[in-house]
Amino acid sequence: MNIFSFGTLSPYTCPECHGVLTMLNEGKLARFRCHTRPAYSVDMLLAAVTETIDSNLDNTLRSVDEAVIPRNHLGDHHAEANQPKRAALYFQKARNRSDQVRPVV
Repeated sequence: MNIFSFGTLSPYTCPECHGVLTMLNEGKLARFRCHTRPAYSVDMLLAAVTETIDSNLDNTLRSVDEAVIPRNHLGDHHAEANQPKRAALYFQKARNRSDQVRPVV
């Protein structure tokens, strides 16, 4: 069975495998089907995309924290060792990394 013969390629990608979704029209309703996954209703597709975005954001924020924490730790270490210039360098690196995910106001 070739799912491309049942619909048209959509501009949307599968939230699971990131392949292009085929749009299937069933009367006035549209569904989206991936060549490797089951079909999505519009509501299910929106929910899956939202869940993927939330998960990616959580992973990004956790990754930034994992980069900031050791830099601040090294800054603290150098401050305790009375090396203020090196401490300031690591604190600045931590701020720079943290600022990458902060919204610009």
